[in-house]
Amino acid sequence: MRLYDGLWSVYFDPSNKPFMINLRVDDLDAVLSQLRQQGARVLDRHEDAENGRFGYVMDPEGNLLELWEQSDNDPYVPEE
Repeated sequence: MRLYDGLWSVYFDPSNKPFMINLRVDDLDAVLSQLRQQGARVLDRHEDAENGRFGYVMDPEGNLLELWEQSDNDPYVPEE
């Protein structure tokens, strides 16, 4: 647990930085598999939400990357 802006949080763990980099991907499982094959540090942390699926990776500089595969029925996308 780390202190960020006066609040205690584990959200950015295991990074020691007060931010993460968010990237949108088309196929989360394929991207995570490719990253593992290339020797990346893919975390055993994932989330499934109504707006999509999330996976987490640490980059070589210690930044936390959040990969997001948007769901087809994301309720937060406005209808056209």
